[in-house]
Amino acid sequence: LYERTILRFIAFSSIANFGYVLLGFGLVSFEAVAASAFYFFMYCISMVLFFVVLSFVRNQQTLREIQYITEVFSVVNYNTLIGFLAIGSLLSLAGVPPFPGFTAKVLILQALFIQG
Repeated sequence: LYERTILRFIAFSSIANFGYVLLGFGLVSFEAVAASAFYFFMYCISMVLFFVVLSFVRNQQTLREIQYITEVFSVVNYNTLIGFLAIGSLLSLAGVPPFPGFTAKVLILQALFIQG
């Protein structure tokens, strides 16, 4: 699913990620519930980090409204650390392999395969 606006991206991401959380809680095994709790924790950390980056970008750009995801990455031009945090939080929300979001998804899917 390709989305350019931030609000729609956050809405679609929330729906998809809570589907994974409910999948783990629906299995009602210790491994699945623990994996869902870990996934929820990692999701919350990634979202908080993304909102911190958004607020930083908004403060740096004279309080104008940020509508598109590409506007968030403009922060790399003047603050590299915040830019990498923005990229890292988005990649973790997407579940790309070296990030915690991927590990949490793998744990939930592993618990699903164990349950049968």
